Amino acid sequence: MVHIYIPDTPWELALVLSLFDAYGVPHFVHNFYLGALFPAFPQMDLYNLRRVYVPVEMAAYARQLLEDFYPDLGTTANEMSVRDTLRVVLELLLGGWCIPGNKWPHREAA
Repeated sequence: MVHIYIPDTPWELALVLSLFDAYGVPHFVHNFYLGALFPAFPQMDLYNLRRVYVPVEMAAYARQLLEDFYPDLGTTANEMSVRDTLRVVLELLLGGWCIPGNKWPHREAA
């Protein structure tokens, strides 16, 4: 199996899967159900990010089908902008992501 596409929205995923079904391209979606379980969570790479895979022998055909709908699919780079790089550095220096907990002590019920 070869990684083909990472959809940004559930609607893009539905479009890609219906396109592959219509043209008989076998596919597999990594995190298909877990990615929809908590939709408000941030998309983390191997936790809930959905990825579409196809067999190796169908990869060129699947890419051609996707390029008809997304013409700039192969030209977009996975490079971070200066703003995103600065944000990552600041998060690293300030202690990463902060997940607030329950700071208030529990009072015993009377």
